[in-house]
Amino acid sequence: MALNYKPIFKLDTHKGVIRCLSFHPSKPLLASGGEDKYVYIWDCATRKALFFCEGKATPLCLAWTEQDDTLHCGFADGYLLSIRPDDQTRSLSGPFFKAHSCPITCIAVHQSGKWLATAGGHDIRIWSREDLKCVWRRSTVLDPPPMVAWNARSDVIVTSLHWMQKEDIPGEAAGCKPAYESSGNFENFDQVANSSPRNLLVSYRDHGVVRWDIQDRRALGVLNVTEQIASADCSPDSCYIAVSDFQGNVDVYDVSTGLPVNSFAAQSGGQETAAFAVKFIHAGEALLVCNSAGDVVIFDLESRTEIQALKARSLTLARSTSNNRNLPAFAAKHYYDEGDVLQIAIGSATPTSSDFTLWQATEVPSARSQLDSDLTGRMDSANTDIHSKSKLSLWVWMTAGLAAMVGYILYRQQK
Repeated sequence: MALNYKPIFKLDTHKGVIRCLSFHPSKPLLASGGEDKYVYIWDCATRKALFFCEGKATPLCLAWTEQDDTLHCGFADGYLLSIRPDDQTRSLSGPFFKAHSCPITCIAVHQSGKWLATAGGHDIRIWSREDLKCVWRRSTVLDPPPMVAWNARSDVIVTSLHWMQKEDIPGEAAGCKPAYESSGNFENFDQVANSSPRNLLVSYRDHGVVRWDIQDRRALGVLNVTEQIASADCSPDSCYIAVSDFQGNVDVYDVSTGLPVNSFAAQSGGQETAAFAVKFIHAGEALLVCNSAGDVVIFDLESRTEIQALKARSLTLARSTSNNRNLPAFAAKHYYDEGDVLQIAIGSATPTSSDFTLWQATEVPSARSQLDSDLTGRMDSANTDIHSKSKLSLWVWMTAGLAAMVGYILYRQQK
């Protein structure tokens, strides 16, 4: 069965450009933040805004903790807000504090719900809490990334944060190569225990991808990328990382070896355009690529072919304040309880309004399966006709037999 991605609805409650979108890990909820300083939580089933709150600055990044249904928001003024829905007032409220002295551009929540990583400019801070009711406390601050001659004078700017999951990080259990060796583009990797939450994967605009040991505050390895990194995403099993540059190129690397395993170029109408955001979807079997032209392209990793392009028509994707680069606001989520259902939210904006569109992937039969279905239907129809004719023939013979018997009895009575 092939997949076809179709828009199911569009919402335009925000009065400013949408900066960030985030799905709840297990519930049909979607959070959005815009330049109007509002954060909304939407019900994807009813298409209604359930809760909202207004901040003092623009929200730039969002992340959920599933355990307590809390939405964590990073704002342009450096504040971190952890908010929960209030059913009585239909608003969002919660503790907030000054986490960075500059805009918080990236946020990542550990699967335990007790660890949080935030990035503002060059600064990466790790936060922890003893239980879900406690407020966040700063655990550590990471040092600047390792540098080489060609990027030593470049500004340190973080473009993504990714926790390497305990049960899914590279190793024998995940089916990846267990050893970390100085091969490929990775340098100075140590063999380390994959204890969580020890490992954090960080991508920098000019300093490659660094794997950090947050407990010892040391870099375990560096993936040096020659081009600037606009965006990066780690696969669900933490075996691969996809990075995009500002020239429309997307490369996928094996985290264990640092070797490239795939390469793509985002295109629109036959013209190559710059790709700014990437995300693994379909359990890491496909890659979602957003480019500056307002197009979203989905690639199959195994066949290296384009599955479908989701056209944003004449809309311009939301612009980020980080480095004056155009970064689209988008999110994706699987719903396994209802089958293999994928939803993709894409933020866009025009000079007069702002909205986001929710796309959903549905299975469509291929030409061969459709032919098989037609043949099966015809055979079933033929079998039904034969069965009906057989029943009719049997009825005719029974009626004729009964008439002959009645006639014979009447004949005997007349004699």
